[in-house]
Amino acid sequence: MDFDPIIHRKQIQVASGLDFLAGIWLIAAPFALHFQNVRNAAAIDGFFGVLIALLAGVRIFAYMFPSISWFNVVFGIWIVVSPFFLGFYHFHTALVTNILSGIAVIILATWSALLNKADPHYAGPDRKLADIASFPPGD
Repeated sequence: MDFDPIIHRKQIQVASGLDFLAGIWLIAAPFALHFQNVRNAAAIDGFFGVLIALLAGVRIFAYMFPSISWFNVVFGIWIVVSPFFLGFYHFHTALVTNILSGIAVIILATWSALLNKADPHYAGPDRKLADIASFPPGD
């Protein structure tokens, strides 16, 4: 099967769009699930929710820069472990929200980042710039 850049971009946009929604959920979750008064939980979720949504939103259009998604993977890991480091693990709703949201961010951001490996025009660390000299195809 030949590489189709349009389908490839759509896959990145879907993965990053879902990651964007996960970031928006992190911002809204403390208020929707009534743990906005849990010290650290609401602040962490709000701050990192904004970062995740912002980077995922940029990635929707910056499809040739997978490093944007790798930042979100790191942020997702922090969202998963933050209840234990910041002491709100005993608040069940905040704990479950952070673990599930963090896992979703990790999976979606990894999916978005790894899609570039399939792109023959991606000038990643294992590709030479000469390999992409004719991008877009047909030029």
